[in-house]
Amino acid sequence: MCKKKFDWVYLEPFVFFGIIALDCNGVITDQQTVLMYTAFFLWLLVKYLLLMSAIVDSICTFMGIPFIRNKPVARKQGKRD
Repeated sequence: MCKKKFDWVYLEPFVFFGIIALDCNGVITDQQTVLMYTAFFLWLLVKYLLLMSAIVDSICTFMGIPFIRNKPVARKQGKRD
């Protein structure tokens, strides 16, 4: 299997609580808060989509199933649409 060490410390909770702390203490404006929450959400969304892509690719590779591969279909001579 994979010989990568399990990293149990994640950055996301610390970033989230940092945004909350900045927001509660009034260090940043409302517009900056919205921007930070939006950027954080988009960051997590991209990471989630990359994870789902890796999982689907791994399962399809293991089972030998090609995942949505479009191959051009050869058209027969004399056949109309």
